[in-house]
Amino acid sequence: MRIQEALGLDREIRIFGTGGLYPTTANWNANNVATLTGGGAQWDDPENCDPILDIQERIEASAQVITGIYMNPMVGHRFLAADRVRSHMRQMLGDNAPNANVVGAASIQSNVDFVIPGLPPFHIVAGKVLNETTSALDYILGDSVIGVSFPAGIPRDGQSTMTAVTWRERGLSGNGFTTREFEVETRGLQGGTMMVSGHAEDEQMVASNCGFLLSDVLLAA
Repeated sequence: MRIQEALGLDREIRIFGTGGLYPTTANWNANNVATLTGGGAQWDDPENCDPILDIQERIEASAQVITGIYMNPMVGHRFLAADRVRSHMRQMLGDNAPNANVVGAASIQSNVDFVIPGLPPFHIVAGKVLNETTSALDYILGDSVIGVSFPAGIPRDGQSTMTAVTWRERGLSGNGFTTREFEVETRGLQGGTMMVSGHAEDEQMVASNCGFLLSDVLLAA
């Protein structure tokens, strides 16, 4: 269990971490990438920023419908605090409290993920990793917002595709990682058993124009 969790965390770093699959600008079509700069554009300024428009423009640039938007908790908090986001929610929902389907649908994590009418579901990437330079825990996904496109089912007709895909080797376990054990005779009187685990998968961008990368959304990340 411990090894499996470590491998899962390592995968999250490869997908969402610095230099990972999604936050790397070079992995995307240039038209599907935008970087926010100062002057009230970044989401730290709740009165002047416009996160709804920022995301809508990226959605419009995508060659295919966006099925999910990913951000870390800090970005999510700034997003929900923005005046224009609250105005959008009031326009769509009125002044009544949102129902359970908005604050957490059954298909998503109700304690952190959320839905806003007119936009794809929002998913919070809350994982952290130790920063060995500062000894602090940093969010794996930095101040970037990732939009992805994953049509339902497995594309077979040549008419649809997805943002990225994971190619997994079947191996003995068939679940994306492989383990093996062998005896280590030099470990004391009774010897010992060494377990080695590693990834048996390869993540690739399939359609760099399906989805989006919105970078530097916070001034103070």
